[in-house]
This record gives sequence, structure tokens and C-alpha cells, in this order.
Amino acid sequence: MAKGIFKRWNIYWIHYAGLDGRIIRESSGSTKFKDAEALLIKKRQSIKEGKQPEIKHIANHTFNEIAE
Repeated sequence: MAKGIFKRWNIYWIHYAGLDGRIIRESSGSTKFKDAEALLIKKRQSIKEGKQPEIKHIANHTFNEIAE
């Protein structure tokens, strides 16, 4: 298996170092190895170009916000 790609259940995950050196782990969202490999190449290429890859953030909501 390629370095930077691992499988968790049926989904492939990728991990790579960001511009600041932190390790970023994210789901490829795919069950196909080739899709995960393509995503990893895309992320690494954007880092080489000096662009920080877009990281999906999940919004945190309080219980009161959801209850309204």
C-alpha cells in the first residue's frame, strides 16, 4: 500500500504534512484505492505550490441552538 494511504473499514484515508509541518489526516470518502491515491497526490501538489489544502471543518453547535 502506498505511503500516506490507509484503510479504515471500507474507506481509504490519507495523511500528509501540511505547510506548517502538522500531520493532516482525512477521509478520501471513497472505497477505491485509486481515488484516495489521486486525492493524496492533489493535496501534496498543492502543498508544494505553497497553497494550504482546503480542510473541511465541522461547525459546532450548542444544544440550545439545535433545540430552537
